[in-house]
Amino acid sequence: MVLKMKIFEQHNKEGKLRTVLDWFSASMANFQQSMGLASPFTFFGMVALIYDRYFRQYISTVNFGILFIIILVVYQLTYYKYLYPALVRFNSKQSWKHINPMKDDIVEIKKQLDRIEDNMIKDCYVKMKGEGNE
Repeated sequence: MVLKMKIFEQHNKEGKLRTVLDWFSASMANFQQSMGLASPFTFFGMVALIYDRYFRQYISTVNFGILFIIILVVYQLTYYKYLYPALVRFNSKQSWKHINPMKDDIVEIKKQLDRIEDNMIKDCYVKMKGEGNE
């Protein structure tokens, strides 16, 4: 008896797993409202502690603030330039591959358009050949 298992294949199963994910998604959306306010304060506190513990004797507070802002801007630019487009491409690819109900229709329309284009090219060729004989 041979077991055929596709270990690395993604599964697009509906049902209990989808219900649980929707439930977690809804609860995280409610939780995120409070975290949107708490995260900047927590982040600022962590940066202040790191500065106080490790960098205070080497660099002034103003210089550390300027350096921190420069690092934050470089991070945001890097995220915007490289990471965000990669995430959008990956999401688009996954949506097209797994959950697009129009994919089969689009493929069929493309085949029909290719046939129409081939017929138009043949008609143009026949007309050009016919005009040369006159």
